[in-house]
Amino acid sequence: MVRKIISQVPITSAESKKILESNIDDVAKMNPKIQMLLQSLALTSKIPSEKAVELKNKFVSEGIAERTATQLVDVLPTNDNEFIAIAGSDTTLLSKKDRILNLIKEYLP
Repeated sequence: MVRKIISQVPITSAESKKILESNIDDVAKMNPKIQMLLQSLALTSKIPSEKAVELKNKFVSEGIAERTATQLVDVLPTNDNEFIAIAGSDTTLLSKKDRILNLIKEYLP
Protein backbone atom coordinates (compact mmCIF):
# COMPACT_ATOMS: atom_id res chain seq x y z
CA MET A 1 0.00 0.00 0.00
CA VAL A 2 1.39 3.36 -1.01
CA ARG A 3 0.91 6.18 1.46
CA LYS A 4 0.69 9.79 0.49
CA ILE A 5 1.80 12.56 2.81
CA ILE A 6 -0.94 15.17 2.88
CA SER A 7 0.72 17.65 5.20
CA GLN A 8 3.47 17.96 7.77
CA VAL A 9 3.14 19.88 11.00
CA PRO A 10 5.97 20.08 13.52
CA ILE A 11 4.84 18.97 16.98
CA THR A 12 6.61 19.09 20.32
CA SER A 13 7.68 16.01 22.24
CA ALA A 14 4.94 16.76 24.80
CA GLU A 15 2.34 16.69 22.02
CA SER A 16 3.83 13.46 20.66
CA LYS A 17 3.58 11.83 24.07
CA LYS A 18 -0.05 12.87 24.50
CA ILE A 19 -1.03 11.66 21.02
CA LEU A 20 0.74 8.34 21.50
CA GLU A 21 -0.77 7.72 24.94
CA SER A 22 -4.30 8.55 23.82
CA ASN A 23 -4.22 6.49 20.60
CA ILE A 24 -2.64 3.29 21.78
CA ASP A 25 -4.28 0.29 23.38
CA ASP A 26 -3.08 -1.60 26.48
CA VAL A 27 -1.62 -4.47 24.44
CA ALA A 28 0.54 -2.12 22.36
CA LYS A 29 1.70 -0.33 25.54
CA MET A 30 3.26 -3.62 26.64
CA ASN A 31 5.56 -3.58 23.60
CA PRO A 32 9.10 -2.80 24.84
CA LYS A 33 9.75 -0.41 21.95
CA ILE A 34 6.61 1.57 22.74
CA GLN A 35 7.51 1.61 26.44
CA MET A 36 10.99 2.94 25.61
CA LEU A 37 9.51 5.60 23.34
CA LEU A 38 7.05 6.72 26.02
CA GLN A 39 9.87 6.86 28.59
CA SER A 40 12.01 8.94 26.24
CA LEU A 41 9.15 11.33 25.58
CA ALA A 42 8.44 11.61 29.30
CA LEU A 43 12.07 12.52 29.95
CA THR A 44 12.27 15.09 27.17
CA SER A 45 8.87 16.70 27.78
CA LYS A 46 9.54 19.41 30.33
CA ILE A 47 6.02 20.86 30.34
CA PRO A 48 2.54 19.39 29.72
CA SER A 49 1.27 19.28 26.15
CA GLU A 50 -1.36 21.99 26.69
CA LYS A 51 1.30 24.42 27.92
CA ALA A 52 3.66 23.34 25.13
CA VAL A 53 1.05 24.15 22.47
CA GLU A 54 0.24 27.47 24.13
CA LEU A 55 3.91 28.46 24.32
CA LYS A 56 4.57 27.39 20.74
CA ASN A 57 1.61 29.50 19.58
CA LYS A 58 2.98 32.50 21.49
CA PHE A 59 6.34 32.07 19.76
CA VAL A 60 4.66 31.84 16.37
CA SER A 61 2.65 34.99 17.13
CA GLU A 62 5.99 36.70 17.90
CA GLY A 63 7.04 35.98 14.31
CA ILE A 64 9.12 32.86 14.95
CA ALA A 65 8.90 30.04 12.40
CA GLU A 66 6.82 27.09 13.60
CA ARG A 67 9.69 24.62 13.30
CA THR A 68 11.98 26.88 15.35
CA ALA A 69 9.20 27.50 17.88
CA THR A 70 8.82 23.74 18.26
CA GLN A 71 12.54 23.36 18.91
CA LEU A 72 12.44 26.14 21.49
CA VAL A 73 9.55 24.45 23.32
CA ASP A 74 11.28 21.06 23.26
CA VAL A 75 14.58 22.42 24.60
CA LEU A 76 13.26 25.30 26.73
CA PRO A 77 16.58 27.13 26.92
CA THR A 78 17.05 28.96 30.21
CA ASN A 79 20.32 30.77 29.58
CA ASP A 80 22.19 32.53 26.80
CA ASN A 81 24.36 29.54 25.86
CA GLU A 82 21.41 27.18 25.42
CA PHE A 83 19.53 29.83 23.46
CA ILE A 84 22.45 30.51 21.12
CA ALA A 85 22.79 26.78 20.49
CA ILE A 86 19.31 26.87 18.94
CA ALA A 87 19.38 30.36 17.42
CA GLY A 88 22.80 30.06 15.83
CA SER A 89 23.34 33.17 13.75
CA ASP A 90 19.66 33.87 13.07
CA THR A 91 19.59 37.62 13.71
CA THR A 92 15.79 37.69 13.83
CA LEU A 93 15.76 35.17 16.66
CA LEU A 94 18.72 36.76 18.43
CA SER A 95 16.96 40.12 18.48
CA LYS A 96 14.04 38.51 20.35
CA LYS A 97 16.23 36.63 22.84
CA ASP A 98 15.09 38.46 25.98
CA ARG A 99 11.40 38.17 25.09
CA ILE A 100 11.76 34.46 24.30
CA LEU A 101 13.65 33.67 27.51
CA ASN A 102 11.06 35.59 29.57
CA LEU A 103 8.21 33.64 27.94
CA ILE A 104 10.00 30.38 28.70
CA LYS A 105 10.47 31.36 32.36
CA GLU A 106 6.70 31.91 32.63
CA TYR A 107 6.04 28.31 31.57
CA LEU A 108 8.72 26.47 33.52
CA PRO A 109 7.57 24.75 36.71
